[in-house]
Amino acid sequence: MLHLNLLRFLVRGGQKRLMSTATKLTTVEVNDKTGIATLTMNRPPVNSQNVQLLLDLQSSISEIENNKSRGLILTSASSNVFSAGLDILEMYNTDEERLRIV
Repeated sequence: MLHLNLLRFLVRGGQKRLMSTATKLTTVEVNDKTGIATLTMNRPPVNSQNVQLLLDLQSSISEIENNKSRGLILTSASSNVFSAGLDILEMYNTDEERLRIV
C-alpha cells in the first residue's frame, strides 16, 4: 500500500505527464524522473469535502497505488486555501444511502 506523505514542496525537474483525469474534482500527474504522483483537489472555492470529492479522492488514490508511484503530494488548485474541511451542506442534504458508499 502506498504510504501517503504530504510534502510541502513541489517536485521540480522532469517532465510531468497526465496519468488520467479521475473526475472534474481531482487530477493526477506523475513526475517521470521521480515517480512522485501529484493529486490536485479542485472544488472551488475552498475544496470543501462533499461525498463526490471524497469518492474522487478515493478513486485517484487507488489509481496511484495501482501504478506503483513512489509517493504522493496532495495539493489544492486554489492558491489561497488547501481545504475548508467537510462541506456543512452534507449534514443538511443527507441521503443516508449516498453516505454509506463513502
